[in-house]
Amino acid sequence: MSGTVTMEAWSFARMDEFLDRLRPLTPWGKDEQGKRQMLASRAVLEERYDDIDQAASALRHDDQPDVDLVSYHLKRMPRLPLEPRDRYELLELFQIKKFLANYRGVVSALDERTRRRFELQPLDQGSAAHALAAELDRGGSDPETFYIADSYDDALPAARAGIAAADAVISRERVRAESEARLAYGVSFDDREFVVAPKQVARAMAESGGRFSLEPFDDSRYVVRLLPSPAAVEAMAERERFADDERQAESRVIGRLSALARDAMPRLAVAVGSLARFDRARAGAVLALELGMTRPVLDAPATVLSVARFVPVADECAAMGLEYTPLSVRFNSDAVVLFGSNMGGKTVVLQTLVFFQLLAQYG
Repeated sequence: MSGTVTMEAWSFARMDEFLDRLRPLTPWGKDEQGKRQMLASRAVLEERYDDIDQAASALRHDDQPDVDLVSYHLKRMPRLPLEPRDRYELLELFQIKKFLANYRGVVSALDERTRRRFELQPLDQGSAAHALAAELDRGGSDPETFYIADSYDDALPAARAGIAAADAVISRERVRAESEARLAYGVSFDDREFVVAPKQVARAMAESGGRFSLEPFDDSRYVVRLLPSPAAVEAMAERERFADDERQAESRVIGRLSALARDAMPRLAVAVGSLARFDRARAGAVLALELGMTRPVLDAPATVLSVARFVPVADECAAMGLEYTPLSVRFNSDAVVLFGSNMGGKTVVLQTLVFFQLLAQYG
């Protein structure tokens, strides 16, 4: 069971100030933090506390996971298109590859007990997700790159070699034409599409054999452009033919990878849920260890706070160089009346109680 807390109670307890300290690393952990979801089921809350305990145990011992490595991989997690589709974009396939690489990094860095607790298990051999990961790994040597490598389709090497050969001819012919313009007429193109030249020079270039075209610029100058040679024109046509072969081959590859991704998507959705759960617990454990927090006792017969720090006020005191006195209180009744003189601390007592109540129900 869950619900949303009123803004009045949330603001009174200054929860946003405190939760700024809670830093999940994955997109899904950050999404959940923004929901302000209060939990009303004891079973769910105890499970949340168990998760934090396990994450804290893992963070507390040097022989458990490589903490920095786990955090690194969690930070690198991209959002995924989790709905199964017949076809994915190239960028989406890259995101899936990056996710799978970092998921495997998290799993390999965690100890077995933590992996079991959060159901963060290696991809099963022979599964669609394992096959997808292996195929995507062929498109780049690291998680941060993905491209359609020649090995994905038999037609790709010839198509790309043809494109490269055509580009070499086009480039060579361009260099030859620019050299002629510079040596014969003193005009330097320097890879520019056109130059502006005096009329007399431009007309001489136009009459030299069809390598240059002219357009009027003003009364005394012309715009001069290079015209492709017959060899360059033929190479351009060849390049377009090879480029079409490349596009068709790449489309086939994306289709095959998309089919694998569609079949693997249910497993990836489970992995996202497990990562979100672990990320939430890890963020809570980091904060608990930093502030010396303890687990709430939900079946206590009384409302008891022992050396309780209302963190937002404690932070204010620290910033001003003032001493903060933690609060210890016990209420044995469901209804309590607070009374006393002004500035006696009644408001801070209430804020502290609401603060810890909300923390407990936030999980």
